[in-house]
Amino acid sequence: MSNDKVFVDGLFFNLPRENSPEFVKGNLNIDMKKFIEWCAKITVPKLVTPGSPSPLEISFTGIAAAEEAAAKAAEPEAEEPAAPAEEKRKPGRPRKTEA
Repeated sequence: MSNDKVFVDGLFFNLPRENSPEFVKGNLNIDMKKFIEWCAKITVPKLVTPGSPSPLEISFTGIAAAEEAAAKAAEPEAEEPAAPAEEKRKPGRPRKTEA
């Protein structure tokens, strides 16, 4: 974003008159024809185009993605399932076999 001053066509601000009350900070005049022509030249940035995500929404999406990544990193690694233990049998007795 540039820091160049932009002067609006058709919009005029004047300092208050000497006899104005203290709460009056100035006088604003608008030449509607010039102001409307100036407004028509404005290009709206993609960030504020209707239908685009708001900066807050973009922030929440990023936070959610970071939280998911942190949760995945904190999960213990899945261990391979242990081999089934052999059945204990009494010594001297043969194992039954299926036919």
